[in-house]
Amino acid sequence: MGTSLNISAFNHTLSTVLTALTMLALANQAGAASAAGPDEIVCPATILASTAVTTAEGWEPVGGAAEFRLAQTQLYLGNPADERPLPPEDDSGDDPRWRLPDSKNGEAWVGCTYSNTTVVLARKLDPRLTQCMVKRETVERQGKGADSNTMEMLPVITCN
Repeated sequence: MGTSLNISAFNHTLSTVLTALTMLALANQAGAASAAGPDEIVCPATILASTAVTTAEGWEPVGGAAEFRLAQTQLYLGNPADERPLPPEDDSGDDPRWRLPDSKNGEAWVGCTYSNTTVVLARKLDPRLTQCMVKRETVERQGKGADSNTMEMLPVITCN
């Protein structure tokens, strides 16, 4: 009977240690997530897109894809398809700022719109993020020919 008490005590101690290790691991993960640096979101500078023609009976579409340049980045309350742009909290300067809603008030998304097309690239933001700011950064853009690289200003969204 003495042996069964020792096994029972061992099982209890093991269970306590495993619970403590699990709690420590969860706390470490939460700390790592909050200690991670800001999330930088950069919309693609250009996209290659083609138009699908579905209503021209008797006609054959000719042509291929075209390149479209980034026109704007915008934050949205919900999917950009719902067309609910989130107005910046401060857009008095060159770097607009947004305070993001908490998850019970809706999800924040970023949408990248492109000139001369209705294409919007959309991405849902991590619900733990609380604010975002847009800055313009100079980025080298590769052209198609030799020596055709150019420098351009692209919006970079930084959220934390």
